[in-house]
Amino acid sequence: MRNETGALLRVALVGMMGSGKSSVGRELARRLSLGFVDTDVAIERQAGCTIAEIFAGAGEIKFRALESEQIARLESLGATVVAVGGGAFVGDRNVARIRAACYTIYLRALPETLRRRLAGAAADARPLLGVGDAGARLAALTEVRAPWYRRAHDTIDVDTRTIEQVVTAIVERLRGAGRCG
Repeated sequence: MRNETGALLRVALVGMMGSGKSSVGRELARRLSLGFVDTDVAIERQAGCTIAEIFAGAGEIKFRALESEQIARLESLGATVVAVGGGAFVGDRNVARIRAACYTIYLRALPETLRRRLAGAAADARPLLGVGDAGARLAALTEVRAPWYRRAHDTIDVDTRTIEQVVTAIVERLRGAGRCG
């Protein structure tokens, strides 16, 4: 799909873990008939192991390096919706690369919403939550990352919306911005 200027439509969903990037991304891609990429899944395929295994064996620095490789590949994608890992849209270089390759949308959620959504998540599925109190960790991560996330092209509040409502809001914003017909 191309926008009104003929450019390929690439949409990157950014935000905290639990904000719905993967669920919303899959539904948005289906609705717009686009491909879908989850950078965390792509990293696991590339590494041949889970993110938790990467963190445990090689550490967060190795994971962030693999994440940066996935970000570098965004420009080569066709028309796609991308669910970007929660820590990927942090730092000047990553933010600039993602914004240059994609129309970025911050799925904003309150820490309480994130905590509730992630309450059943195992520490091995969410390595950054395995240290200390998960609610406090989510609040701290949200505070650190929010200034970066606010650099996205657009923001959708997700706390009181269903996946379908978030997708509808995104489609309306994309149309309003001339990103899709």
